[in-house]
Amino acid sequence: MVGNRSITVNPSSSELLSFEGSIHRVWNLLKYAGPHPDLLLMSRKQHHATDIARGLLTWLILLLCLGSGVFQLIQLVIESWKVDKIVKAVPNFLCTKNFLFTLVAQYQMWSGRREIKHLFKDWKQVELQSRCCNLHHMKTMVNGFCCYTILQPTICLLLGMTIGNLTEPAESFFFSHYFIIRETFHPIFISASTGIIYFYLYHIFHLTELITIVFFYHITCTVRNLKEEWDDHFKDEQYIRVVWQRYERILHFVNRANDLFGTIMAMRNFYHVFSLCLGLYHTLILFRESPTVFLLNFGFVMTF
Repeated sequence: MVGNRSITVNPSSSELLSFEGSIHRVWNLLKYAGPHPDLLLMSRKQHHATDIARGLLTWLILLLCLGSGVFQLIQLVIESWKVDKIVKAVPNFLCTKNFLFTLVAQYQMWSGRREIKHLFKDWKQVELQSRCCNLHHMKTMVNGFCCYTILQPTICLLLGMTIGNLTEPAESFFFSHYFIIRETFHPIFISASTGIIYFYLYHIFHLTELITIVFFYHITCTVRNLKEEWDDHFKDEQYIRVVWQRYERILHFVNRANDLFGTIMAMRNFYHVFSLCLGLYHTLILFRESPTVFLLNFGFVMTF
């Protein structure tokens, strides 16, 4: 019988790219957006005043997103009731689903917060036994995921919704739809507020995506490393047995991750496909009636 002897791999610190390191890289790229690192299910030492400020800002963001979501739900009901063609309520539905999907995704993450953190902690032990076969490629991919998380909501939501609100203030999915709001506040203030709220709403949803994507990507890279070890020591039966045991252990982590993230990943895929189909349908139907709405929808469709 072969015991669980350790594999002799002595990677230097520069050859290791841990999941924890990737999440910290995410935080370093996202910290200027303002939210607290708790949204990434991570702990990070900060100055006490900074920690309090970020905590308060995060609660303010969440309350604004909640208020915007309630507003969109109300507007969806009103517009669906009074429009002569249901296609005219599609923009309201698109705005409302962003809030609903974000709410469900956050509930899934926070309801399993303890189990998820235990999963990440246990995964560290697996990564300590794994060497990185292509560190540069891994860093490039993780940085790409992070940049996508920042750029997509910034370009599509922050800029798109701000410009859309300025050019089409009477649209029912904007706060400026109501005359009293348009008369009370400056158009630029209303438009910028709308863009910021939608930016953070989509931003939070993407953070939930990012955690699952990066974790499964690290699993993929670890399996790829095992395959290389298998190929390099194919004639060493004892070594192959140990590699196979490690592979079975990784499968156990995959099952745990599927239990915790499976619903989120399935919902994410449905969200993107559904958004693409609905946005494309609305763009093709109404592009002649409103060039601004066409450009906004076209941007969203291209993104999805």
